[in-house]
Amino acid sequence: MSLEFDIGQDEKVLEELARDIMLLSRTVGVYPRNHPHVTSLMERLADWAAQSGPKGLVLGVTASQLVVNGTFHGGKNTRVAMLARYLHNKKIARIHWRKGMEDDEIYSFAITLGDKKLEGEAIPQKLEELGVENIIVTHLDLNALHSRMQLDEGPSGGGDNKERRERIWRWLQEAAGNPKKVGEALSSEEFWKNFESDDAELREQFVDTLVALGGMMDRSLHTVSAPVRDKIGQRLANMGKGLDSNNLARMVDVLISSDTPTEQSLQALMRYVDGDKLVGVLGGLVDMGEGKEARVAKFVDKFVPPESMMGLTGLIHEWKGSGEKMGYASEVWEWLESFLLNIDEDEYMGEGYRETLDRMASKLTGSAGTGLAFGFFQDPQVHVDRIFAGLKLEKVEGADGLLQKRIDSRLDELDGVGMMDFIEMLEQTVPEDIKQQLPLFEKVFNQLIDESKDLSKDVRKRLILLARRNQQLVLDFLVKRLHEEERISGRKLIVDILSNMTSEVLPQLVQRARTGPWYLIRNMAIVLGGLKDIRATPFLKSLLDHENDRVRKEALKSLGQLGKSARDVLIDFSTNMENLPGERKVAKSYAKRMELK
Repeated sequence: MSLEFDIGQDEKVLEELARDIMLLSRTVGVYPRNHPHVTSLMERLADWAAQSGPKGLVLGVTASQLVVNGTFHGGKNTRVAMLARYLHNKKIARIHWRKGMEDDEIYSFAITLGDKKLEGEAIPQKLEELGVENIIVTHLDLNALHSRMQLDEGPSGGGDNKERRERIWRWLQEAAGNPKKVGEALSSEEFWKNFESDDAELREQFVDTLVALGGMMDRSLHTVSAPVRDKIGQRLANMGKGLDSNNLARMVDVLISSDTPTEQSLQALMRYVDGDKLVGVLGGLVDMGEGKEARVAKFVDKFVPPESMMGLTGLIHEWKGSGEKMGYASEVWEWLESFLLNIDEDEYMGEGYRETLDRMASKLTGSAGTGLAFGFFQDPQVHVDRIFAGLKLEKVEGADGLLQKRIDSRLDELDGVGMMDFIEMLEQTVPEDIKQQLPLFEKVFNQLIDESKDLSKDVRKRLILLARRNQQLVLDFLVKRLHEEERISGRKLIVDILSNMTSEVLPQLVQRARTGPWYLIRNMAIVLGGLKDIRATPFLKSLLDHENDRVRKEALKSLGQLGKSARDVLIDFSTNMENLPGERKVAKSYAKRMELK
């Protein structure tokens, strides 16, 4: 990061800040103050303030968004939105971290923010008692706010579209925690003018508003009379008919995942949706990525009767072969066709998937009536994990045995990502102990390799780095797994992991490759090319005489990633008339490419 930056200009940076604030407020009351997890978070928060300009860092708070430099930030299930909801429930309107704040002030702030008994005016009072001068918290006076935000003083006629949109957007975001206020907004003619506008940006912002509300729409419908409720439902139905598939999928996603007593908004939104658009919504739900199985399964259960399943699958099959359709690539339709064909065979409810859902569900517990928790260490067992590690860190008598028992018990409880979180925590806290825990590593690598096809880029990167940091411990296991792995996606992940280790393991990899079957040798050739260590040249050169052409092909490609001596081998190969013409051409091409570098 630069020494000074505008935090409001980078959503990723703001997400990281929200994560750090939530984690710090939730951990300072549990772990020792000198725990590395606590001290690193305190240092990061001080850095955020120091890098944010002369005045430090200022965050405004609404019911579901943070305001930085006059701009709203946050979205469905983002960390920024989760932090905003947390602070709003604590009746906080604004936080200002000055650049000169000290460690004691940060610690006192975190303890105060994490105290469940404190909210509103009690928070700045407590900070004053603790002598905190450089962290200023402004509390939210809800009574004054709601009396100020009567509908006739909020969104009203007049002004241009942008001004009207901003008034409604700001008013609705501030009122988002109050179903009655939202009901008043949904009942007003002025509110719906935004969707009926010819301004595409205005309509997009309108969809953003409703997506931000999510399940609050259903709660708000119970606050209005039946005739008004029917009128709002009709407007939603017309909206669903007029929206494109992508925006309709966004709204469906947030409504279908909301824990609301009824589904009036969702049912109204889908009332006039025809077959093609219904398929488009399915495509949008798939294109959102992680969690697509659960989203699609819920949607199909509600809107696709069993007798229509095959007809729907047939349409998707046609679209799959036509390239991009409705803005979604053929891969989306290919995945969707496979899912629908297998949905009755319970293929997507195996143990691994159930464990993932259970882990997600444990985090999505209610909080202060909002219906959505923060997603940060909500599982109390994660707190317990850190306490056991903290005991060992503090050298408490008997902590060694307690920690080992905890590790053994967690082997049977955690899924792959959860186990990786656990290992990373132990690496940070008790690094010496982790070197003796091969079963932990076998568990996380086995499970995530099994799920390799659906892993996010972030999880893959973390797994690769985990292996690199512990390469001597996991090398033999990974080579053995590569030998046994039958799926292409699994082999590719293992090859990526091994290719990102350091050159220190090269002699061991060559030794294991010498005695393996051809398919292991082929993959090990790819790994050696990825390591880019010139010492692999003699072994790769020997593979050019291998009887299997696929081994020879990978050896040529890997030699093309090494240095001068490897280039000499390629040139010699390309000029030897005893070699196959096609392979000589490939060798010459790689040698030429190396010359140009």
